[in-house]
This record gives sequence, structure tokens and C-alpha cells, in this order.
Amino acid sequence: MEFTTRLGYIQWTEYKNSFLIENSKASGCCDPHEYILYSKETGKKIAELGTAIFSDDSSKNPYVLTMSGNDEVLFTNLNTNQSCRIKVSQKKIENTLKNSDILYAEELFENFQFKKGMLSIQLKYKDSGNFWKKEKIFLDTAKDCN
Repeated sequence: MEFTTRLGYIQWTEYKNSFLIENSKASGCCDPHEYILYSKETGKKIAELGTAIFSDDSSKNPYVLTMSGNDEVLFTNLNTNQSCRIKVSQKKIENTLKNSDILYAEELFENFQFKKGMLSIQLKYKDSGNFWKKEKIFLDTAKDCN
């Protein structure tokens, strides 16, 4: 299958029990891509994960972070296909998009670290003022993803 970098399926990555498709919903630059997870065994769609924030397939515990709606980050373990949701303040995201030149909520997340089952993410945001603020978000995958 030939992939294009402009529109539609642009990349796929194989994991232990699944494969992850990166899909471009808009032709051209800069819109966040969406991820779709499929079963390697059956070829059936497991889940539409949302739009891309970050993915790490360099470790023995590959994972992807996606935006699910305007108030949730979805963490998906790509070996087990297990997902869990991290609530974020919809008000902070909406205010930031309104009060900055950032177009997509996915761009507000940075400094991703995943060590010994603990995920930390930094959310940068603006409230009603012009100053950037930062908030650390944590997820203990051993406790919070069951």
C-alpha cells in the first residue's frame, strides 16, 4: 500500500498485538493527524484514538497520547491496547486558544516523560491575561488505567 503525506493514511507502525495508522484529515500543513488502532490478528478497528499529541515507540512500552474532545488526553499503551483518560480543564484550553496565536489544543502539551509507569505532561496555558502559565499533569498507569 502506498501512502501519501498529504491526505488520508500517511503512516503505519506495527506493535505486539496491533498496528497504528496515522491519518491526515486535511490536505496541507499543520492540522494535527488522527490515530486509528487496528488489531493485527483480525484487521478490525480497535479504536479511533483522536488527534495526535505525542507518540513514543522507542521504548519497550510504546504509547501514544491523543486529544479526545476538548477536555481529555487519552493515553494508549500500544503493546496492550489499554487506554485511560486524563481530564484537563476545558476552560483553560478554550481561554488559551482564544487569547493566543495557537490554533490547536494539541500544541499546548509538552515535556512528556514516561518512567516506571508514571506519565508526566506539561500543559501550557493562558487564562484571561497575556502571561503563560504551566501545569504538570500526572498519570500513574498502574493505578489509573485499570
